[in-house]
Amino acid sequence: MCFDTIRQMWFKPPEPALLNTNPPAMDRYFARPICLWMPKKLWKVRLTCPGKDCKGQELTSAGIYRTLRRVLSLSRFYYLATEYLECSKCKRKLCSWNQDLLDQLDVGRRTQFPCILTRLKACDLEVVKLLRHRGLGNSVSRLRQNLAEVHGEDMLKRTAHYLSDCQTFSAAHKKGLVDKSHFPPPPTPQSAILSLDEHGLQS
Repeated sequence: MCFDTIRQMWFKPPEPALLNTNPPAMDRYFARPICLWMPKKLWKVRLTCPGKDCKGQELTSAGIYRTLRRVLSLSRFYYLATEYLECSKCKRKLCSWNQDLLDQLDVGRRTQFPCILTRLKACDLEVVKLLRHRGLGNSVSRLRQNLAEVHGEDMLKRTAHYLSDCQTFSAAHKKGLVDKSHFPPPPTPQSAILSLDEHGLQS
């Protein structure tokens, strides 16, 4: 992905082909969406260094931050990427998801940031909304269980789709219609959602 050609926030992986004339590409079944949080790049907003000695020095682009954050959403995980910004005065570099920079945005743009970040966790705002409505019979442990079920169902659906297309392609090979191909096994269902404890959700 070329930094100069980015013109949108969300990128969804391509869908599996309706009719496979080539071996099923596993990435099309299991790839995750990615959100590119780049307010300076996409909206041309002015963001300034929060350093006390920099006196509002405007930050300049320093490319894409190399670390992706994996965000827990209602039905699956997605990735969050961001731009790297640099202060020419103090040489400090900041990610544009830094809280000091988020606070500089107007309400309309600030509310487009899709999640809450902690040092180790990242949680989509739709999940956070469910946490706000906790009550009798709707505890954090119950929410965790529900999320695990929904994530598991999504994974099973994608796995079934992939294996079914592999089977169809193998049947076509036996009839001499296509060349023999190797199909990598589907990814193992992730335990990340299952290992997410109540403290992790609350934080």
